[in-house]
Amino acid sequence: MRAQYAGDPAETPLKYDLYRMPFRGGQGGVPEPIVGASGNGMSNTFPKVSPDGKWIVFVKCKNGQLMRPDGKLWIVPVAGGTARELQCNTSRMNSWHSFSPNSRWLVFSSKANTPYTQMFLTHLDDEGNASPAILIPNSTASNRAVNLPEFVNIAYDDLVRIEMPALDHVEKGRRALALAKQGNVEQAIALFDEAAKTASRASRLLDNRDERLTNRVRHQLEHYAQRKRFYPAGAEAIGG
Repeated sequence: MRAQYAGDPAETPLKYDLYRMPFRGGQGGVPEPIVGASGNGMSNTFPKVSPDGKWIVFVKCKNGQLMRPDGKLWIVPVAGGTARELQCNTSRMNSWHSFSPNSRWLVFSSKANTPYTQMFLTHLDDEGNASPAILIPNSTASNRAVNLPEFVNIAYDDLVRIEMPALDHVEKGRRALALAKQGNVEQAIALFDEAAKTASRASRLLDNRDERLTNRVRHQLEHYAQRKRFYPAGAEAIGG
């Protein structure tokens, strides 16, 4: 019987341990298991070393590596030792973490609130204790996932702007639909075309299939607006 979901008892057992290897000028050496992140009967994955060289934060789960509902962030000294679960963990699927340049902040993804990962932030003190997680609002659209968030090592006043195409095209699409429902078909189509261009810039994957989809939605907007004109009180009931 094949596994149907993450954590299914039918899953193939797959557990990882974390190892360290001496650099030796690029020659490498014998890998050694990291105490606290290996041999614990769990799967230990996605290690990130803090820039100050003091800590390793990794994901611990029962099995596997990716998309684990029980994934939690743990911290252990770089030299190995007692690992601790970070206090910032949410209730579901914590992963994709990254340190700030000063090693005092950690950004990570979680599915605690939605089926899509959202971005969270926590502060680490000198002892590696984490503050409760703070959700970073408006970091993506409601139907988009946040994966592999990273800090940008620049001064705050060097940031010119932040573009979030995933949010832009969704908002424009909603406004276009609202205009179509009001019978403003020309404005709705123009706004939807803007949304489609924004989406294509975001994905860089606009192909013939996407063009057909765009045309189909434009046709649906026109159709809805036409029905609204003829049946102003019942367009939605008709299926527009």
